[in-house]
Amino acid sequence: MPDAPQVVTGPDGNAMAYRQFGNGPRLITCLHSLALDGSWYEPLARALGEDYRLLAPDFRGHGAAAAIRPFLDRLECWAG
Repeated sequence: MPDAPQVVTGPDGNAMAYRQFGNGPRLITCLHSLALDGSWYEPLARALGEDYRLLAPDFRGHGAAAAIRPFLDRLECWAG
């Protein structure tokens, strides 16, 4: 299980983060609710075991993902 999220820079220059749990052939993408981050899914990943790979992104402004700066009001900045 990872102890730190992977951080990548998005096309708008803001940091985006995600966690990957496991390396199994079955993929599950887990999306957290407000005020949480992707680490919330670590107990689920442990319970599922090595048959699964969970991807858990941090929404912008949560966990290790940067808040959007400057505020972007164009649709193309929110996509991708």
